[in-house]
Amino acid sequence: QYYSEPGAARVLKEVIITAPKLEEKREFSRYGTPDYSISTDVLENANSMNLMYAIQGRVPGLRLILINGSYYVLLGGASSFGSGAVGMEPLLVIDGLPYNGGGGMGGDGIIAMIDQLNPTNILRIDVFKYGSSAAFGARGANGVIAIYTKNGVPLKEEVSGYDKSLFQLVTIGGYTTPRKFRSTDYSTTVDSGEHDYRSTIYWNPNVNTSAQTGEAIVSFYAADLETKYRIVVEGVTSLGEPIHAEYFIKIVK
Repeated sequence: QYYSEPGAARVLKEVIITAPKLEEKREFSRYGTPDYSISTDVLENANSMNLMYAIQGRVPGLRLILINGSYYVLLGGASSFGSGAVGMEPLLVIDGLPYNGGGGMGGDGIIAMIDQLNPTNILRIDVFKYGSSAAFGARGANGVIAIYTKNGVPLKEEVSGYDKSLFQLVTIGGYTTPRKFRSTDYSTTVDSGEHDYRSTIYWNPNVNTSAQTGEAIVSFYAADLETKYRIVVEGVTSLGEPIHAEYFIKIVK
């Protein structure tokens, strides 16, 4: 206590507090621990039917800025002028569903979406700022406002840790090795009397042309029907250029 007379001051004795510090209990979210969490009790005691203003009064750094007649939400950081403010708005998630902001009290912005919610129907509001919103990916770069309603999807319980003994080793086979195409060889097969109605006569995934002539020779046996065959050649040159060619041959007895 200080007095008006010079030197007339009273020094209080030192006070030591031995009680443990009360840690603020933060509710668990499916996206991790939020920076700020507003419970339904806090919203009910706010005595405000405007949910956006109730959130603003309890989240440091949250601002509403007016640009060209439209309101935008910013979670701290430098303000932006013009249409650039739209890209700086946080991501709004209601019961696990994301909503894109567009700006404007009466437009499609996140303020308009929040104003449509009844504060008495809110279970909790979690606010993630910047680094803590990594679970949302690039869309959460400007922060996240996650709102849970009383009739929405129930939250998952907090996971204390992982039991590594329950993990199973999974071997990924990778690409499947293609089976070798087998065509009928009539040079050694005895005629069984069965008809040959194959639709695919010949297939070879690895055909190399000659370095001298640039040609390749393939041979195959035709089926029993007199028909027209479509031959398709596809591949790449030694320079990596793709090639494609089609040719038709007619089979007659």
